[in-house]
Amino acid sequence: MIEAIEIDSYPLVKYQKDYLYNRHRFTVTEACTKSGKTASHIWWQVEQWHTPEDSAPIGWEVWWVAPIYKQARIAFDRVRKKFGRLPGYRVNISDMTLINPMGRVWRFLSADNPDSLYGENVLAIVFDEYTRAKKEAFFALRSTITKTGGKMKLIGNYIGEANWGHQLALEHADDPEWAYFKIDCWQAVEAGILDRKEVEQAQRDLDPWDFKALYECTGSAHPRQLINADAINDLFINDHIEGGKSYISADIAGEGRDKTVIMVWDGFREEETITMETNTPEQIRQAIKDLSAKYGVTRRNVVVDANGLGWSIAKDLNAKPFINNAAQIKLKGHNYASLKDQCYYAAKNKIEAGGMYLKSNRKDVALELEAIRRVKDITDGKMKIEGKDKIKESIGRSPDYADAIAMRMVFELTPEGWAAIYTK
Repeated sequence: MIEAIEIDSYPLVKYQKDYLYNRHRFTVTEACTKSGKTASHIWWQVEQWHTPEDSAPIGWEVWWVAPIYKQARIAFDRVRKKFGRLPGYRVNISDMTLINPMGRVWRFLSADNPDSLYGENVLAIVFDEYTRAKKEAFFALRSTITKTGGKMKLIGNYIGEANWGHQLALEHADDPEWAYFKIDCWQAVEAGILDRKEVEQAQRDLDPWDFKALYECTGSAHPRQLINADAINDLFINDHIEGGKSYISADIAGEGRDKTVIMVWDGFREEETITMETNTPEQIRQAIKDLSAKYGVTRRNVVVDANGLGWSIAKDLNAKPFINNAAQIKLKGHNYASLKDQCYYAAKNKIEAGGMYLKSNRKDVALELEAIRRVKDITDGKMKIEGKDKIKESIGRSPDYADAIAMRMVFELTPEGWAAIYTK
């Protein structure tokens, strides 16, 4: 017979009760630093770990998953110190597991290798710091609880609108099995978890972008992000933007995971976008011809990425060839390292002025635009963005949609057009 043990409950404030105890199977909580998200979710998992046998078979497990081993070990050590000395509880330090008197296992795992996260008989999962982990880890964990119908709670800091974890929450906004919670520093102050003076001091001490992301759960966490996060979001609601001349910008696939993206514009309104995962030069040429005919776009208003096989396509169509490392178009103002850099900065100005409207591929576009960053050190005085290899390292693929958007700006790079970039 198992001897009864009384465990002191964790004192919860209202917002913690809201995200812990609700009817939803999946909850996503983006919360400010030190708001009690980790401690409260450890308590929730303590409860899941002790679920009575008549509610869940004893052989089932609970998992705590963090992006890397070190983070998982921190949570494990917190729990081990609490339960490791109680009678009937067993601890395996090397495997980072605990077994309670009922025989139920609590595992602490790293998400470094998503393939290691497939398992059976999992009752409940907490995915800690999920916004900093690989999205493939979520796919593996979701698969693991398919058979059991287990619950999952994803918790982390807000690190940007285009983060895959944040986008996951947005995608499930209307799903009755999902719920999203955002807890900022002012809510934590009101609940008595954070000290107002300490938060206000942090606001004075930190760069604005860091404070907004880590404490207010808004904006972007990266100080060198080229385009403001709020402006990126507004791209998809700026339906008041009026049309104008028709244009086509085409980013041609290079290699690897690159795609061909062909965007049709009515002024700065996206009219249609075609994405081609696999294609031949002839197929691309024909697609541009068809779109030109459909929307009445003259060939002099078509720009084609001519850095690879696009050169022959641009030549055959009598379109404007776009060379990334071509010299900037001479205008008064800043100097740019290349035409591509100049176009991206022009796109930044237009987007942040609220002068562009897009209606498709929101997830991909937001992800790519948020990944465009200024180069940290400008030794030659020329403004530039990070190279494509850095962007691929960040998001796992080429920014094909973002490149097509930036290429649209080449038609504005005249003294008159440059002035229009800053208008709505």
